[in-house]
Amino acid sequence: MKLKDNNSIFNMGDTSLRLKKLADANYLILQHLANFSYADLTWQDKNFQEEFYKSIFKEIINLEERGVKIFEHFSRTYKTPTNNDIGKRARTWTNALVKTGLLTSDRLLSEAGKNFLDYKTKVADEIESLITTDINKLVYIRQFLKQRVYSADSDNYFYNLRFAIKFLLRHDNVPSKEFFSILESISPNYSDEKLEEIIANYHNVSNNSSSFSDYYFNNFEQNLVSEEEVSQAQSMFASNNFTSDLFYKCFTNSKSSNQPQYKEFVVNLIELKDRKSGLALESIKELCKSPKIKKAFGFNKSPFIVNPKDNIEEFFNKNQDNLLLEDDHFKIYQQFILCKRFDLIREYSSICKSSLQLTGLFNFNNNLVNLNQKWLFQILNDHLANRFSLRGNDSYEDYELNHDSSWFKDISLTEIFSLNPEEVKEILQKVRAQFALDDSTSIEQYFNDQTEIEYKNFIDENFPKEKVISILEAIEDRDDSKVYQLVTENTTIPTIFEYILTIAWYHISQNKDYPVSQSFKLTLDGDKLPLTHRGAGVGDIEIITSQYALLIEATLMSRYVQKRGELEPVIRHSTNFKISQQPKYCQTIFISNEVDTNVANIFRAMQFVELYGTSTKQKVSGLNIFPLTTRNLIDILKKDIKDKHILQTLQSTLMQIPSPIYSRWHEEIMNQLISKL
Repeated sequence: MKLKDNNSIFNMGDTSLRLKKLADANYLILQHLANFSYADLTWQDKNFQEEFYKSIFKEIINLEERGVKIFEHFSRTYKTPTNNDIGKRARTWTNALVKTGLLTSDRLLSEAGKNFLDYKTKVADEIESLITTDINKLVYIRQFLKQRVYSADSDNYFYNLRFAIKFLLRHDNVPSKEFFSILESISPNYSDEKLEEIIANYHNVSNNSSSFSDYYFNNFEQNLVSEEEVSQAQSMFASNNFTSDLFYKCFTNSKSSNQPQYKEFVVNLIELKDRKSGLALESIKELCKSPKIKKAFGFNKSPFIVNPKDNIEEFFNKNQDNLLLEDDHFKIYQQFILCKRFDLIREYSSICKSSLQLTGLFNFNNNLVNLNQKWLFQILNDHLANRFSLRGNDSYEDYELNHDSSWFKDISLTEIFSLNPEEVKEILQKVRAQFALDDSTSIEQYFNDQTEIEYKNFIDENFPKEKVISILEAIEDRDDSKVYQLVTENTTIPTIFEYILTIAWYHISQNKDYPVSQSFKLTLDGDKLPLTHRGAGVGDIEIITSQYALLIEATLMSRYVQKRGELEPVIRHSTNFKISQQPKYCQTIFISNEVDTNVANIFRAMQFVELYGTSTKQKVSGLNIFPLTTRNLIDILKKDIKDKHILQTLQSTLMQIPSPIYSRWHEEIMNQLISKL
């Protein structure tokens, strides 16, 4: 991507399209664009762009009617654009995919984008396998490792993801606001020495020997204001010369009507600091209520802790650590400049965070940023040395406007960094040494075992059974806001439903003797929370133990459309699943808020139907598919009924010979299933 000017902030998407469910939105837009055509027009024609927007607009409405809400604050009313705005929304909506390299600038699918859409993305190489084998994550890790932010007026660039990784190799538990303020402020024109200085100097913030404001101003001053403007402001404060002409030159704003209030605030603040003026205090108390002052001097909050009844001494005691009250009045100007900058960063950082979450490389728990698998990136960074470059100079046109550029290619980490087989072997040996693994120990198995421990601890700590029940009750009531609050806002309710069902079975399982981490058929972020489906036409949840193989199929479709939308996929997935797991006992459980009686009866009849797989020529003699409502599952959890009893009951109540199926069969089995043991 290329900056508009050298003091602007890079944007991973578009601020006019604010998304939390970015993974789902990206895939939907990519898929829709790949299948869209209009007359003989191409993307270069604005009418094509507008027709594309109309088409995806209708698709989003269809999804919402099926209970899948991807876009926040989406208006179902199509607004006819003016001539100047024809196609603008289509350009906006596809912007993030261009910046990710999955689309070219003329909105053609790149090799990386096409392979992603066709489930043909290169599988993880030996190094990537230590990070993830999830294709959704791999695509974004690879693309963001290649993503360059170019200067507005030269071919200088920097790698934003690489900088984020290198910064977090040196610093832990970085407040999210500080992390994104730094990342969004990097200039493509910075030297290697300057970037290293920015990383190293943050140590003074983390050990509390410097405020973040001082660190930020000192390291990014040249991006914020010119030397002339800084000198002018320093002179103004040194001489106490606050004439309107001079003041307005220093405290600039696109809305000139704000500047008199800025001046009133600054003059009264200096009067309060220097002379402890009671009148000045009262003015400050009143001015702190103003949204303009909050935005300009308080990072969108009141600049001070104020109480209408506070006297001067009480005011200073409550605000003794406030930078605005330091003896150096220039700090007021410094805070004003930072507030202006941070207001822009605040707009862009949520988009940047959502983008980084797609990689799964970062943990944002408690608003503190940490790098997952830090040990591996340290080994990689040490080995790659200058190849893990943070910046460079190379033709923008050759890199981002040439369809044959490596930017658009589906290439793995070892290819991105030109690692040969001997180097890969050397890195893996360093991994063995890091964890004291001898040559007989499988690295893959070691990390699988560690992952299992992590996932089980994560579920026990973050999703105990009582919380899972609360979430399921909220899903049953379609209290979506509560569900988002209890789990995550970064994906859809149907995806959260599958995620919680996977965890619910963990609590139902007596022995928990199966790979829990592999039972999630979803892409999870770096905090182990759901992002999106993995796709590829497999079932929703697979539980494989030494005793049984369970497929859980989930939907939030209304019962009126389940026959059309769920019947065939559930039967197809169940057939392929049973073929893959034979001769193990196989069971499918279909879970929905409400179950259509006809669908339930057809599932029951599948016991006596011979079915052929779609991925193999093998066949099965019947399927065991049992439907549960969300309420049924809640009752099972509340009564602490375990997997052994559930599966034994379902197996023992199978019909021995084909017989007429009456609707009461389900109620009779449920009564047996939830009866007290």
